[in-house]
Amino acid sequence: PSGTRNFYLETEPGIQVGVWHVLPKSIIDANFWTYFQSGRPIFMYLHGNTGSRGRDHRIEIYKILRNLDYHVIAFDYR
Repeated sequence: PSGTRNFYLETEPGIQVGVWHVLPKSIIDANFWTYFQSGRPIFMYLHGNTGSRGRDHRIEIYKILRNLDYHVIAFDYR
């Protein structure tokens, strides 16, 4: 989704997990280092065992949470 930072975390040597940081609507254009200084709530979205963080209905949930001015952290499972 727009206003999303994509990155990977190495959980153990050679194993990476994809992560999205969906920004609150009010700070989409802010400098990266100010993202977490905004005081906005951070919502950790755990999508369950089927599919991935990129399913259409999940992206719609991220958009709703972003419009409520939350940070959303969503990641794939190994």
